[in-house]
Amino acid sequence: HALHKYGGWYLDTDIEILKPIESFENHRVVLGTDHDGALTALMASEKGHPYWEEILNLYENMKFVNEDGSLNIIVNNTYLQDILKNYGYKFENVYQELREGIIVYPDDYFHVANNEKGTLHKTENSYAIHWHTLLWTSEMSHFNRWLRLHILKPIFGEDKFMDIYSKLKSIFKH
Repeated sequence: HALHKYGGWYLDTDIEILKPIESFENHRVVLGTDHDGALTALMASEKGHPYWEEILNLYENMKFVNEDGSLNIIVNNTYLQDILKNYGYKFENVYQELREGIIVYPDDYFHVANNEKGTLHKTENSYAIHWHTLLWTSEMSHFNRWLRLHILKPIFGEDKFMDIYSKLKSIFKH
């Protein structure tokens, strides 16, 4: 709502700014991706951009309690990405110029930290790091993350670990 009504910047509370971000204000909308191409925790926009109007319309009609009584816990990035496809967005970790002046930057600009691998993709392009404090997740999620990064990854090695992790992720996604 704030980006649509006023324009400006949105940052998750676990974003660390490394260098001035004002140079991106010449774009109508600025977004960034993580290593997989998913939208991440830093956004900027001019006031009244039609993309945010579509997002607001979606939220006005959204149900946050499913028919079975469970909560709709789908993260907002899923909805943002679905609507962004109408502007030409590809779910990829690459620089993208979309319709209506929307620019999507790859992970080394605003994301940098890879939550799954526990690595940083910091380059000369890096303006911010999303640290993934995950304060909104359960203690079990934090324990699973610690187990992945400090026990399983060192035992299996990065390549084998990521292969196993990707397979498990696809199994539990369904």
